[in-house]
Amino acid sequence: VEAFAGIRRGPWSGRLGGRFERHDSVVRNTESFLFGKANRFPEVAPADEGTHAGAGGGLRYALGGRAFSVGNSLVASLRAETGFADWQFGRVTGFLAARRSLGPYLTLALRGDAGHVLGEPPPQYLIRFGEAEGLRSYDPNEFGGTTAAIGRARLLLFLPPYTQRPLARAGFFIVPPLRPAITLSGTSAWAEVADRSQDELLRVGSRPTDGARRTVGIGLSIFEDALSLEYSRALEDDEEGRWTFGLVSWF
Repeated sequence: VEAFAGIRRGPWSGRLGGRFERHDSVVRNTESFLFGKANRFPEVAPADEGTHAGAGGGLRYALGGRAFSVGNSLVASLRAETGFADWQFGRVTGFLAARRSLGPYLTLALRGDAGHVLGEPPPQYLIRFGEAEGLRSYDPNEFGGTTAAIGRARLLLFLPPYTQRPLARAGFFIVPPLRPAITLSGTSAWAEVADRSQDELLRVGSRPTDGARRTVGIGLSIFEDALSLEYSRALEDDEEGRWTFGLVSWF
């Protein structure tokens, strides 16, 4: 059960509310999905069972009509939440993201995220990240902790055709311009865990980064960087490079 109130004024928006939840842990895992076996995805991590009652709020600034998409944008967000039922903890997270067109042939996208968890949170409220957050040479949710930060950069070098005209229109449906681009990307992440939460972090299959972990990648994207094929490799470890094909949702 959740209730909240929000307000918006120009590029600023705010939200304040509360929630009541009942948490149960996973009972059975499966590797099967619609088209066969999902071998690359880890099992769903076990969660502490209990009742969560909490309050939270957030403040957001978004400049640019198409934040995280086409055109220039600047987005900042800060969120805080607390629990005061079975689990007493506090959690603060924030991010800053920007996208800038450097002429008709180049676009630079940047994003930084950071967070900190206070008190004694259950494992499901620890900070976790991995492949989906930009460390594409590592496994999903491989790293985590009670304090973490991750920075990402992405440079697009557009190729012909340079037109911004949609490929097709049908009523309200629009096929965006092809906009092929060579993509260069880099990610750096760091996380540490407080002594009180070490066992919980290990139980959900994550670990601290033990210093910064960095990856770099190169690839080809289309539709204003909505879909890409990329090769990524870690700089700190002897991990094998990985190919990734799919939607781009970082920025």
